[in-house]
Amino acid sequence: MSKIKEARFFDNDDHFKNGEPSYQQYHQMFADVWLRKLLGETTPNYMYVPAALQRIQAYNPAIKIIVILRNPVDRAYSHWNMQRQLDKETRGFSEAIRHELAQGIQTPSGSGGSNYIRRGLYTEQLERIWKFFQRERTMILKNEDLRKNHFDTLNNVYRFLGVGQQKYIPLKEWHVRSYEKPIDVKDRELLKEVFRPEIKKLKQTLNWDCSNWLAD
Repeated sequence: MSKIKEARFFDNDDHFKNGEPSYQQYHQMFADVWLRKLLGETTPNYMYVPAALQRIQAYNPAIKIIVILRNPVDRAYSHWNMQRQLDKETRGFSEAIRHELAQGIQTPSGSGGSNYIRRGLYTEQLERIWKFFQRERTMILKNEDLRKNHFDTLNNVYRFLGVGQQKYIPLKEWHVRSYEKPIDVKDRELLKEVFRPEIKKLKQTLNWDCSNWLAD
């Protein structure tokens, strides 16, 4: 994997403002691992920023993409909590999500802004991925499967990537943050109703059972 967990190359307009970019800066993130069979990086923003996927396709159309989806309610609250801890958010969660709803969550807003709700509209983001990459080159996972059944899930990932299976895979957690407090019940109920149509679409698109995402 890249030396920096989130490389943030293909969603950075500065690299592409003069047309064809120089990939030297990107390749330097893998400078110590060129002898590996496969290289990878983890930048969630690529899924959300429309221009990023087209740039990735132009760089290497044979790339395989793995997407991990989390309950969008929990994702929104986790995102807000991270922004608070990074001193990028001064509003309470209730105020922030209601402001976003008032602005209209169907309005694209690029990579800027809070977008706590809009980033949880997964279906349109998956459709955008499939616009540039065949479905066979993508793997969509549930966050809870990775956490609760990480051995089998990761071996499925290795199979998808065409690398050897493992007999033991230690569980590691990244970006674990404490919360100021649990999400307010009213906020959770509001977001469950907001995301209900999206979760229904996701179920149809991926043939998933996401009913637990709407449970109490």
